[in-house]
Amino acid sequence: MKKILLGALLIVSCFAFGQKIKIKKNIVFVDNKEWLFAEKDNVSDYSIYDNSKNEIIFIKYIIQDLTSNMIFNNDSNNPNYFRVKFIGTDKTIEIRQLPEDILKVIYKANIFNSDFSFNLDKLNILVDKYGNDFSKRIKNNNQTVIIQESRPRNGFNISLGK
Repeated sequence: MKKILLGALLIVSCFAFGQKIKIKKNIVFVDNKEWLFAEKDNVSDYSIYDNSKNEIIFIKYIIQDLTSNMIFNNDSNNPNYFRVKFIGTDKTIEIRQLPEDILKVIYKANIFNSDFSFNLDKLNILVDKYGNDFSKRIKNNNQTVIIQESRPRNGFNISLGK
């Protein structure tokens, strides 16, 4: 009985304290209250604006693995991800979550002051936490793949040594 009660309290607390982020008609809602404005730039890129329509965040989808159209392709050495640029700062993060989930991470990090300027201390903590691991992986990957086509020859070829 105690386990059932504890489990029920845990589930209720998750629903009670978890924020619901939705993007509807270019408005970002947090628990059904307007928070920011979002504009889809193309298929998967977003520009995020404050209440004064100043662009504050740009979310860009980076495709590294052309064979996969999924963000969460764990089989790839070069996963697709989102790069989040905080406009007016030199700060970026790279993250493998959907835009609504990225905005939830940003909301929970509380990186905005009341006038939607960045709280740089909290922004630095967010950047340290998520970092830019995916682009670093690409910069450090110096593999070159050479594909050489060869036509089969008539007869047979015996090669001894080099």
